[in-house]
Amino acid sequence: MMTKPRSFTKTIMLLAGFIFTMSIGFYLGIVYSKNQDSNYGIIFDGGPELEEIQHATDEFLQAYNEADLQGIGKTYAKDGVFMPPNLPSIYGRSNIVKFFQKEVVDSNSKLEIAETVEEVIYFKDWAVMRGLGEISITIPDSTSNNIQFKWAMLSKKNPEGKWESVWDIYNDI
Repeated sequence: MMTKPRSFTKTIMLLAGFIFTMSIGFYLGIVYSKNQDSNYGIIFDGGPELEEIQHATDEFLQAYNEADLQGIGKTYAKDGVFMPPNLPSIYGRSNIVKFFQKEVVDSNSKLEIAETVEEVIYFKDWAVMRGLGEISITIPDSTSNNIQFKWAMLSKKNPEGKWESVWDIYNDI
């Protein structure tokens, strides 16, 4: 079966349409990129952005160290996922709070946690961060043990502008 050759005029019109479409796309790409926040997708290892994330982390640490379950819950998104080592993932703020109820409140040991944010990749209302931490465990006979860990977290700003953990994972060093 033979195909009918395109006319020169149709070929020129198709080529002109393609060039026009590409030009519009190129122009919109330039306009869009110029309107983006200069902090979009940038790695921070210091400065106010890192301090803002560290402050949000400190809120969790304070609530954990005070065994404040409501405070711990406020640091996680409603649909957050917590991934502790050697355990199944825990889905949802209410289940995460139940996990911390067992670990922090119901434990007959005194637990104290410290964490430092090492690096943040900031995407406007989202941030990926990683850091180091240590949990000090003191059991009733006054024996102490320290566990060091590394962690990574995906966080987002909620409608009130506060950072919430969406995915939180940690493991031993």
